[in-house]
Amino acid sequence: MVIREAGHRLATLRNAGQVPAVLYGPDVPATPVSVPYGEFERAFAEVGESSLLRLEVSDDTAQRARPYVVLIRDVQRDPVRNTPVHFDFHAVRLNEALRIAVPIRFHGASSVESRGEGVLVKELHELEVEALPEKLPHEIDVDISGLASLNQVLHVSSLSMPEGVRVVTDSDAIIARTEALISEAEIEALETPPEETVGEVEVVGKKGEGQEEGEQTVSGEEGAETKSE
Repeated sequence: MVIREAGHRLATLRNAGQVPAVLYGPDVPATPVSVPYGEFERAFAEVGESSLLRLEVSDDTAQRARPYVVLIRDVQRDPVRNTPVHFDFHAVRLNEALRIAVPIRFHGASSVESRGEGVLVKELHELEVEALPEKLPHEIDVDISGLASLNQVLHVSSLSMPEGVRVVTDSDAIIARTEALISEAEIEALETPPEETVGEVEVVGKKGEGQEEGEQTVSGEEGAETKSE
């Protein structure tokens, strides 16, 4: 990785197969850098945004590259081609704990789905954890094979975390749950708007048969009588 000149046209860098980035950290001033596209994709596939990467930075005047320990953060991608267009290198202090979101990797299978009785709903896809940089997990394994009945839930509190890793996400949060299948008839009922029934409307003050203009009908205890103004 090399330091790039501030103000260098980013489009020119990208056309040359470079991905622009910024290196920063507690002891590192924000420094514009660039990385070959292929090198970035290989590194990101290996470490993601939650594992450490050892980085060497050089420029045209340096006699030797300077090493850093970093995390890849805030990757921006082209919405059409999905290629990286910019990202950050966050240089870390190895003796200071970090709080970071780590992706969940589900494995196993729920017998509710295999029996065709219901579906598995994944509520969370990452967990926020806190740990020293070298203790940060690349991903968190979650076994869903224990979800064997309907309306069963798996909470964050059920997970066993590696030593030195503390979960910040609420322990009562649901990671995954099972629920019954919805039939086609139920789906159709949900999508069908309710029918509106127009009832008979009594028009107050409408002249009845045999009633003269200006007369009102008054109901008494013994019955109705007609009163003329």
